[in-house]
Amino acid sequence: MVISEKKEEILTHLAKYKFLTVSQLETLGVSSKQYLQKTLKILRETKLTNRLEYAFTAKLGKFEDIHFLTARAAAAIAQGGIMEIEQIQVPSNSQPIFYNDYIHRIRTVDCQISFDLWTAKTGRTSVFYECYFHKIGSNRKKAQTGVLQSKTRLYFDNGTYFEPDGVFMYENGQGEKTLATIEICNNRDTKKIENQVKNHLLAFQFGLAKKKYEHDKGNYILFVFSEPDIMKFTIDRLLKNPNIMKAEPFLLFKSLDRLDPFGANWVTLTGELVGLK
Repeated sequence: MVISEKKEEILTHLAKYKFLTVSQLETLGVSSKQYLQKTLKILRETKLTNRLEYAFTAKLGKFEDIHFLTARAAAAIAQGGIMEIEQIQVPSNSQPIFYNDYIHRIRTVDCQISFDLWTAKTGRTSVFYECYFHKIGSNRKKAQTGVLQSKTRLYFDNGTYFEPDGVFMYENGQGEKTLATIEICNNRDTKKIENQVKNHLLAFQFGLAKKKYEHDKGNYILFVFSEPDIMKFTIDRLLKNPNIMKAEPFLLFKSLDRLDPFGANWVTLTGELVGLK
């Protein structure tokens, strides 16, 4: 199968991020929205991609369509030597449904894209970036592959587990690696967010990410908020907990309106602006 350079670029991005909108592909620098819409139509007609379409709602307006690879495209990418089959993100179902998770999933991908653009521009190297909807294993073949589960799942010794929205690692120009877990907060329930912070801190205390990813240091715990005011209210709530205050050096916050550049403008519990290493 012969695939043009631009089509290959689109397919490679879909293989990496699993789900992308036209706006996100444009952010990645592939091409204009008009070109992307035309090309994605051709890719759908040749059974290399598919999409989820969303109806207009009075409350939320019109969501962008979400595009993803088909199994046929995944096989073509692997056979062409573009990516290893294990690296390719393709939905297990031909039509994945996640209406209730749309905004959360889109913003999770926005963070991954921002991270990739930042590492590329600053001379850092992305080692990996895993999201909660990246899966390993198979419930049908669990004896061979293990049960179907999120790649971000972190197990405690008693068998219980915790799944961050994302886990990533990058390397700076001096060969030093940095590990981080990340959570994207779209709701306004600061108590629920506080509990999420506590889950991350418990995982940090037991070194779950550090052990799983064979990292010799601790990890950042990053929280990204859809609304700046909710970030402020959450920090105000956390400041009342002295145990959480001990986490200040590595517990950082940011709002989506300041997402780029990814490594800058993170806020500590005491309000200091810091950058990632």
